[in-house]
Parts: sequence; structure tokens; C-alpha cells
Amino acid sequence: MNWQEILNLPVSGPGIYQLLAIGDRYMGRQWFRYDGYGRGAIHLTWSYAAHTAAARARAQLVEIMSGL
Repeated sequence: MNWQEILNLPVSGPGIYQLLAIGDRYMGRQWFRYDGYGRGAIHLTWSYAAHTAAARARAQLVEIMSGL
């Protein structure tokens, strides 16, 4: 999966877990920045905090993979 495909992943439902799995595979277990919500927020039920954390994780993953 390339960064353009990652950019199109949803930040709700299974997309949250896909983002985590992709980040773990490409960057190792500690790739997600703890920035207020932290990685743990992604594991919440589909709440606003989880969606926000997933959106931040997706943006960071795209940034890392695209070299921006």
C-alpha cells in the first residue's frame, strides 16, 4: 500500500485498525506520536477522540511515507 492509498483510508470503523497495522509494519511499534490523544485513544470505541487520533496518525503516516 502506498501513501496515496493510505490517504484515502477512513478514520472510522476498521480503517482505524488498518492505519495502526500499516504504521506498525512500516515504522515499528512506536511510530505514532503521543500528542494529546496518544495511541491509546485509537483503541476507544468509535468516538470523536478515536477519529481525531486516527486522522492525526494517518496524516503522520502519509508524511513519513511520502517524504514530505
